[in-house]
Amino acid sequence: MIADVDISRSDGVTPFWFGPESCRMLAWYHAPIGPKMECAVLLCPPFGHEYLVAYRGYRKLAETLAGAGFPCLFFDYDGMGDSVESDLPRVQAWRESILAAAAELRTASGVANLVLFGVRLGALLAASVANEVSAAALMMLAPVVAGRA
Repeated sequence: MIADVDISRSDGVTPFWFGPESCRMLAWYHAPIGPKMECAVLLCPPFGHEYLVAYRGYRKLAETLAGAGFPCLFFDYDGMGDSVESDLPRVQAWRESILAAAAELRTASGVANLVLFGVRLGALLAASVANEVSAAALMMLAPVVAGRA
């Protein structure tokens, strides 16, 4: 939970671990700069090589959103990046990662309205949990719609 973090950075970014003790996930909370909007943005990254090439773009997007007043959370899924892998089936684990990240973002920001943003497989996963997190909006960039494609 973000309250357990004692790292302070001057740029308004707070890295922290969240999720069950058995499989902690890494996240970066970008606090809004200036007046806070009444909507927070959860960035659901793509996978594999696409994640590697999109990482800097996601970080810049998070910084830009925070600069515009939107609380923003960028995270690594269960078993991806710097996060620990659980024993759950992968797709279930990734969906639960988004659910947990959404709860953390709402707690950290104090904002109930949540927008899910995803690229490729991240967009598909975001769409699959949008109703469960009561997302106010869903933004998808080049979502995966067929496995072969």
